[in-house]
Amino acid sequence: MQFAGSTLTYFRPFDTQLDFTISGGQRGVNEIQIDGVPDNAITYYTAEPQFAYAPPSEATQEFKVQTNTYDAQYGRTSGGVINLSIKNGTNKAHGAAYEYLRRTGLTANTFANNSNNQPRPNRLQDQYGFELDGPVFLPKLYRGRDRTFFMVAYEKYRDVQPQPGLGSVPTPEQRSGDFSQTFQSNGRPYVIYDPLTVQLNPAYDPTKSIALSNLQYLRQSFPGNKVPSARFNKVGLAVLNDIPLPNQTGDSTTHLNNWFAGNANSATDYYNVISRVDHNISDRMRIFARWDRNFRDGGKKNAYSWDTNARQFTHSGRNNDGAVVDLVDTLNPRTILSARIGFNRYVYSSVYNYQDLSYLGIPVTNQLQTPGKYPVMSFTNYISTSVEDNDFSPSENWSAQASLMKVVGSH
Repeated sequence: MQFAGSTLTYFRPFDTQLDFTISGGQRGVNEIQIDGVPDNAITYYTAEPQFAYAPPSEATQEFKVQTNTYDAQYGRTSGGVINLSIKNGTNKAHGAAYEYLRRTGLTANTFANNSNNQPRPNRLQDQYGFELDGPVFLPKLYRGRDRTFFMVAYEKYRDVQPQPGLGSVPTPEQRSGDFSQTFQSNGRPYVIYDPLTVQLNPAYDPTKSIALSNLQYLRQSFPGNKVPSARFNKVGLAVLNDIPLPNQTGDSTTHLNNWFAGNANSATDYYNVISRVDHNISDRMRIFARWDRNFRDGGKKNAYSWDTNARQFTHSGRNNDGAVVDLVDTLNPRTILSARIGFNRYVYSSVYNYQDLSYLGIPVTNQLQTPGKYPVMSFTNYISTSVEDNDFSPSENWSAQASLMKVVGSH
């Protein structure tokens, strides 16, 4: 098995990309199963499958990687097979509890914040949970010793990760239409031309290539590199009012990088729960049922810490529900019947709050792809407004399997 991703950045319980190859196969073509049930999911941002559900480590009994000579029921993969088995209960009660934490006071400042004389950003991380298993016991009703067992596990994860942002916003002079102090990195000014003065060049020679000495069109720059206020667009002014003023000086020549968001972060809340019940119907017949669910609320991220409708804010969500029922019947000492049915649903989505954008003056705001969401507007060298949302991307797996094993001959 070999890692095939671009970077080892995250190891959170919901980071389930299949960034590895097995036995020289391609990335993303491996089969993932939990208790023999497929656990692959396809999301909107990649055609490669990933884990749909990742159980808590305390609920995992066995982790097995099969690289070759696996059973024909795994034939739909061109890589390897990863199979996880969930822990079952026994006659003795067992349990475990754990907690892992990080806090701002225990974390060093980031390089970006130090270089911009910004304080240590907020850093929060908690990962805690428990696992409990044993015989089912209902006082005065049922004693499941030697017959019925349970296992339940719960995990909670939350974090706030610093993600400082550095970018550029228009200066007060640029907002007023004055570009006389807007320079390139070489010190030359950006010349602002009047689009209403474009005209054909009477000296243009169509038999020659277009060049600075053979321009097809001519235009005039605004006097003093200043745009008159009478030429301002009302929609543009409304958008400009949603972009904050610089909070630092920026480059001494270009005045770029004049906005620094030292407190920008990405926040996530996540929970994971799984339960399993095993029952011995008789000495030769056993059955178990398992249910699992996890939900990630986030990441919630305001990329540049703007407090206006134009902010680049994302709020993603991941829902996962799964279930399996498995039956094993020893028909006779040489014949074993097993049957299994499973289901898994994985949904990747975005959450957004409706915004009343009528004040922008755009006549088609109700016809946007996502009505009530600020449109994405990109500006060369400057921070854009808004950000694209994730698509609503559900992925479902239904599976039913049955096998009959017959032992023939002597052993």
